[in-house]
Amino acid sequence: MAKGNVVGVLSSTEVNYLIYRYLQESGFHHSAFTFAHESQVHRCDIDPNLVPPGALVTYIQKGLQYLEAEANIEEHGEVDADFALLDPRDIITRDLDELRMLALEKKEKQAEKSAAVAARQERADKARDRAERKRAAQQELERAKAAAAAAGAAAAAATAAAAAAVAAPPQQLQQPQQPQQQQQVKQEPP
Repeated sequence: MAKGNVVGVLSSTEVNYLIYRYLQESGFHHSAFTFAHESQVHRCDIDPNLVPPGALVTYIQKGLQYLEAEANIEEHGEVDADFALLDPRDIITRDLDELRMLALEKKEKQAEKSAAVAARQERADKARDRAERKRAAQQELERAKAAAAAAGAAAAAATAAAAAAVAAPPQQLQQPQQPQQQQQVKQEPP
């Protein structure tokens, strides 16, 4: 921007030029004309071709992001992984200490929500495990009943067979008679 300024610090002339450009880009031509006349931005040495369109809005947004990051910096100088996003109106209307407190409150609320979600998930997991164990026990009981019924049926069949064998009349075992010829021993003369 203007020569001779401290690096990273905007002068009032540069801010006025950015406001003038914003008014022009936004279609506020009469306001831009009046502002240029009152602030005398036409006397500054800023090359309009070097200033990108929307520069004022971009710088304001970056400044708000910087304040948001600064509000989230911990005491040890690091930004936590649970970065708390702040409302732009809060960033504009509150000082840095208030923003830090607001960021801390948001982080605590988020931690509480996360803990509640984790607890709900744990309860759901436990309930699912109990239901699964109950279902497995029920299936095991059904298998045991089926095995007992099969064993009972086999035992009943064996008992019935044994009872039938006991109740049946005894069968006489007859040896077939051998022909009489074989019973007689041949005697041959000496």
